Amino acid sequence: MASQLFLLFSSSFLISLVLTPVVIKLSKKLHVVDDPQRPHPGVLHQIPIPRAGGVAMFIAFTVVSIFMTEFSPLLSKIIFSRSIIFFVGVIDDIYELSPYL
Repeated sequence: MASQLFLLFSSSFLISLVLTPVVIKLSKKLHVVDDPQRPHPGVLHQIPIPRAGGVAMFIAFTVVSIFMTEFSPLLSKIIFSRSIIFFVGVIDDIYELSPYL
């Protein structure tokens, strides 16, 4: 049991570790960055920061969930729910949705 959990954790970590630099470069190329020059009270940084960092984590967790665990109706509901939250977050990163949405 412990070795299976370690395999799941390490696989997810490695996938995320590999994908994060790719997502950061893609975010900069597509201009999906948080610009510190824009007037917003939540901006605390001095340089543009990529906003799509959750993409790598989402892909890593989803791949591990699908390929490394036993698929069940509960797992499909978790993946579906997580996907909705993920896509709303991506849309928010691109279009800056209202926090009251």
